[in-house]
Amino acid sequence: MVVKSSAIKPDNSVLRKGKLALANAKINLSIDVLGIRESDGYHLVRMIMQQIPLYDRLFFFLGEDGKLLPESTRIDDNISLACNMRKLPLNEKNLVYRAARQLFDLFKETFEYEKLTIYIEKHIPSGGGLGGGSADGAAVLRAINNIYTLGMSLDQLEEQAKKLGSDVPFMIRGGAGLAEGTGTDLSKLRPLKKGTLLLVNPNKFLSTERVYATLDAMEIPASAHPDTELLIHALEAQDLRLFAENMKNVLEEASIRLCPQIGELKADILAAGALGAMMSGSGSTVFGLFEDPELAQEAMKTFRSRGLFATATGLANPYL
Repeated sequence: MVVKSSAIKPDNSVLRKGKLALANAKINLSIDVLGIRESDGYHLVRMIMQQIPLYDRLFFFLGEDGKLLPESTRIDDNISLACNMRKLPLNEKNLVYRAARQLFDLFKETFEYEKLTIYIEKHIPSGGGLGGGSADGAAVLRAINNIYTLGMSLDQLEEQAKKLGSDVPFMIRGGAGLAEGTGTDLSKLRPLKKGTLLLVNPNKFLSTERVYATLDAMEIPASAHPDTELLIHALEAQDLRLFAENMKNVLEEASIRLCPQIGELKADILAAGALGAMMSGSGSTVFGLFEDPELAQEAMKTFRSRGLFATATGLANPYL
């Protein structure tokens, strides 16, 4: 199937005819790697994740409404995709397609002759450790369940999400949570609501597989591992300073070896007044937690002037 997409930007009158779903990004507030599972080689993790008010918008055009997007890419007899980003592959590997196809196959009688076109309006940096693809996949599962009144529970949606990737089940319920095992064993946590979040992406793509391979070849000091119980306590107390000063990502050193700019951004964010700064996921996005929103806004402007993706936002929002 077609791999390259033809970027399109429908006007608002077209988009209003589609059914809208928001796909919120996440940050990893801490990541610990505990070892490797012998049975399959998957890394065992313990990490705190939280959804944030940065999102892609997905528009669902049912049946003949799909003709409103004539530049969409037809993936199979049922499903077509379109996107505002030319570099995003529109094919069978795209998580938006895979999520839709999964439910279409699960409810074959419902969808045998159904036509669906999904327009992906990307705002989350791709390959930046913010879970953009996972967020999109989860949003598709939730949206199709609601649009077609399939009646699936959150538990059932989570089971479908596990087939798409380790971050996707978390995106189904959202908020904040502790992910353990291979990342799919989830416990609800109180989200961090105090402070201002600054996100900066160096416009670099890092392969998760390459980061983990680099980590496996390194000697990791004990000081690189987060005190997860302390961080959970800080969340319960909503102690922004305690949390920011103790958050750690054990993947950082491996990612910095592959992309030194990550370390430079972290130092720059701290110099701009952040209480703490850390890489999200396996990179390459770095974030800072600020007590003073004005400092965060000033830092955002500085990073944007350098041609980098940067955004500052409050953590307390209606999605949490």
